[in-house]
Amino acid sequence: QYVPGLTGIKDRGNEIQIGARVTHREIERSATLTDRVPILRA
Repeated sequence: QYVPGLTGIKDRGNEIQIGARVTHREIERSATLTDRVPILRA
């Protein structure tokens, strides 16, 4: 069942919102996260 807001990675300027249903693989492959939070690079 799809619940809006639980998926996706969103750059909100001074914060990054990671939905509860985002997978580890999505986090590893996210250009937004690897650029803004380099420690999350695999």
